[in-house]
Amino acid sequence: MAEAKRLRSGWNQKLREAIFESRRLKREAEQVSAAWMERKTGFLNCMKAFEDELDDLKRENERLTQSQRTARGETSKNRDIIKQAVNEATVVKEALEIARGENSRLKDSLKEIG
Repeated sequence: MAEAKRLRSGWNQKLREAIFESRRLKREAEQVSAAWMERKTGFLNCMKAFEDELDDLKRENERLTQSQRTARGETSKNRDIIKQAVNEATVVKEALEIARGENSRLKDSLKEIG
């Protein structure tokens, strides 16, 4: 009986140690789980912030693309206006040359008359 009592006492001690270890592991698991959830929440918040920033950048890129299209259209119109102005200046220059020639001819005619 003493042997049974000693064995039972040993088993009781092992049972208490197992219960203690089980509780310790449970607390550790809860702490690890809480830390994991905190990291997960931080990661999800970071992803959300990144997605928001990405959306903002996409909108800004679209705005700049539209602005570039507008600027290209205006540049094309200005190029056409400049081409027209150059053509008109060429016509005016030719008319001026004709007028100078006519003016010179008239001056020579006046000299002959006078």
